[in-house]
Amino acid sequence: MSVRRGLLYSFGQTGGQFFIQFFSAIVIARLLPPAELGVAAVALAAIAILESLREFGVRRYLIKEPELTDDKIRTVFGIALLVSWAMAAAIFFSRHAIAGFYDEPRLAPIFALLAVSFLILPIGLPAGGLLRRDRRYRELSVIVLAATLANTVVSILFAWAGHGPISLAWGAVAQSAVLVVMTLAYRRDHIRLRPSLKEWRAIAGFGGLSSLEAVISTLGSQLPQVLMGKVFAFAAVGYYVRSYRLAIMVQRLFLSSVNWVTGTELGAKHRVGADMRPMLMKATAYTLIIAWPALLFMAIEARPIIELLFGEAWAPAAPVLQALCVAQLLQVVMGQAIAVYIATGDVKLKLRNEVILQSIALALLLVGLSYSVLVVAWLRVGFGLAHVVVHMTALRRYVGLDYRALGAAVAQPAAIAALFAVALIGLRLALPEPWRDHPLSVFPLAAVMAGVYALLLLAVRHPLLAEVTRLARRRPV
Repeated sequence: MSVRRGLLYSFGQTGGQFFIQFFSAIVIARLLPPAELGVAAVALAAIAILESLREFGVRRYLIKEPELTDDKIRTVFGIALLVSWAMAAAIFFSRHAIAGFYDEPRLAPIFALLAVSFLILPIGLPAGGLLRRDRRYRELSVIVLAATLANTVVSILFAWAGHGPISLAWGAVAQSAVLVVMTLAYRRDHIRLRPSLKEWRAIAGFGGLSSLEAVISTLGSQLPQVLMGKVFAFAAVGYYVRSYRLAIMVQRLFLSSVNWVTGTELGAKHRVGADMRPMLMKATAYTLIIAWPALLFMAIEARPIIELLFGEAWAPAAPVLQALCVAQLLQVVMGQAIAVYIATGDVKLKLRNEVILQSIALALLLVGLSYSVLVVAWLRVGFGLAHVVVHMTALRRYVGLDYRALGAAVAQPAAIAALFAVALIGLRLALPEPWRDHPLSVFPLAAVMAGVYALLLLAVRHPLLAEVTRLARRRPV
């Protein structure tokens, strides 16, 4: 499958995922008050940290391993079952202790239910890893969209029925079940796959480092919720989580789409010693030309967007959203670094970099916890700057990219984003005072700014327009 077709499927998947989750966030925020959403967010954040450890790096191993044998695949399955089921038991039997730590009894049944996901997910993990290794993007897109839709439907139904924060846990279990069933439907040869530990030495070293790196990386995004749930009121956690998920929706929509394909494609190039720089530079430039204007629009229009989507009860989340959007402006610059790590399998370098980054993130978080949720959010800007500096080591080592070359790649997107922001601020100031923060003002401003954005791309003759035109005309890819 060509890279362009792979990206098309990837954008279809993440675009569909974006709108499903976007719809879910709107509905759930109106069914669950900030405090209840905060309770669920603390549980899901803790599980996300454990989830990164559960996989034990075996999916990455399947992608990067040049000589993949049946024994190695079966060992991947055996290790996945062993690690995941052990963690399911640990979560289940510690649920009351965790609930006592937060003085929130509703957490115990939530953790008990989320432990079920750890029993389900490893069953389809080898099959999913091989689908990605084989670049079967169409099948992967269908699987992810179906699982995301199951999560949304089940979560909303349970919340609408009045089950409170545990509704999101039911959605997570439904997502896990659909993910496994559909993955095995595409790889039926894995339905009767027998686990083994024969090649555990070959996998354990890579998996140990990879899982440690993944845990450290995940801590950066999930630890704020976990610690804020102890220090601040659960409502404040709800404001932060809802803002954070809005801010990273842009990253997940654009960066995840590109990384999903470039990680695999760069891996293929790395295995044969081909030059990875042209693809990475192009992916970075395309990502920023889309992500930066979107993040700036969200930051400038934060309050109207929050109130339009979630209602007036969520208005305190607006300044938090602005801070997190500014932080994301910096982090997306290194968006393709993860693709380089996936392609090269250099878990030692990624582990080292993540230890440095998350040490910085933890220090900034501890400072913010002494003040407020808003201070926590603004300190993420410092983390965004560190994100750029630290991950440049990977791009320099494997792609030969220095700051001068990076500057050349981001110069045009930066200029377009700056002009976009100036036009939006001017247009906003031109609105009558009562309409500047009115939720409905988002629609006319978005329509006008879409036109401004298109004109800016046209003025610089950006190749993104040619790609859009190609899709519109349905030319072969």
